[in-house]
Formats: sequence, C-alpha cells, structure tokens
Amino acid sequence: MKIKQIESSYIIRLEIGEELAESLEKFVREYDIKGGWITGLGGATKAQIGYYNLNRKKYVFRAIKDVRELVSLTGNISRIGDEVALHLHGVVTDSNNRPRGGHIKSLTVGGTCEVRIDILPEMNRKVDPDIGLPLLDL
Repeated sequence: MKIKQIESSYIIRLEIGEELAESLEKFVREYDIKGGWITGLGGATKAQIGYYNLNRKKYVFRAIKDVRELVSLTGNISRIGDEVALHLHGVVTDSNNRPRGGHIKSLTVGGTCEVRIDILPEMNRKVDPDIGLPLLDL
C-alpha cells in the first residue's frame, strides 16, 4: 500500500494481492480517521459481493471468482463506538465484461486499486432496530 496526502484527501494505491477492506481498515486505524468518503477503481481477481435482505435482516453474499476489473468503488468511513465501520459498494466485471455489483465484503486486488479518501468530520453509526443495520447517526 502506497499513500499520499493531498490537502484533506489521501490517495492510496493498493498492490496486487492486497485485500481491499482489510487494507483500508488498517489505513483508517493507523491514521485515526473518524469520517471520510471513499471512491476508487482498479483491478481485482476475486470478490464477495452482496446485498442486505430487509425481510431477513441480514446480508447475503456471493463469491465471484472470475473478476477482472473494479470499475467503480464508493463508500464511507465511520465509527461504531471505537470500532471502524467501512461501508463499501462496488461494481466488478468478469472476463466477458459482465457487471456484478453490491455491498463489498471482500475484494482481492489484481494489478492495482487506486482509492481516494476525502476526510470528513467524525461520523458515527447506531443500529436502527427496525432495519437491523447500523445507520449513520446524523
């Protein structure tokens, strides 16, 4: 992972084989970031992407093995108490350029992944009992 700060943003370049969420969480802890917005793109070799099932109040993830590109990454950084909360969504494509998208649980970088994090004031999450998710506490 390579990091460069530009004013109130960070540009991060992840290397082949790095795990996206794990690397970003490590960065957030090291730099003590309490709030931020994430955008990015790059390559990938595999991913677990899913959606939140409102009726069952749980995430459903699928492993995607034939991944070539991460064509879009967006998300945010917040906290639940002292814990880092990354909320990542993305679209990946396979070798036939078919897109698959949703909530990113994990993604292995292929080639590179370039991420921009814009620093925001502290953002916190609190579980909404009706939905079952930790939502931004605004």
